Amino acid sequence: MVEDERGHWHPDSGALPFGIRKYVLLKFPVPEAGEFARDILYHEAAYQRVAQRLGLRVTKDLPEFVEGALLIPRFDRRFIDGVEVRLGVESLYSITGVLDRATPISHHDALIALARCATDFDTQIIEYVRRDLLNLALGNRDNHGRNMALLKDIDKA
Repeated sequence: MVEDERGHWHPDSGALPFGIRKYVLLKFPVPEAGEFARDILYHEAAYQRVAQRLGLRVTKDLPEFVEGALLIPRFDRRFIDGVEVRLGVESLYSITGVLDRATPISHHDALIALARCATDFDTQIIEYVRRDLLNLALGNRDNHGRNMALLKDIDKA
């Protein structure tokens, strides 16, 4: 979703004919989560605040929980010389070659894949381990390969 300069929300369909104030991902409670679906989204916003305080890389502007939905500022947009650049995002499932989310990914396999893809492996491994520890400490059971991803940055060449 995008918020225009007047504060109105629109679907992000690309090349919009107006100025954009904010890009967000919009998440609604999923039925599979049952009666706790709303709570899960609420706690996802709280998780981001804790992660930021611990120095993990999260969006500069934190998610907002508004009327049962979670608005997460987009992290895959850059503006270079006034031009919007959309960066690619690739899940941990994808970089490890896992096609089925029922297939578990071991830390060993994840780290080998990160070593192949990351431009700064030392920084990435520290971030990976710290995030995993935070998930364990907070009891987050939704820590899987689709919820972890690499951001494909702009080619500096």
